[in-house]
Amino acid sequence: MATIHVFAPPSGHQLSDPAESL
Repeated sequence: MATIHVFAPPSGHQLSDPAESL
């Protein structure tokens, strides 16, 4: 669930971990 919320929502992944998405 944590992994999905990181790369699923743009507002969440950008505020949470932008580097993790890259």
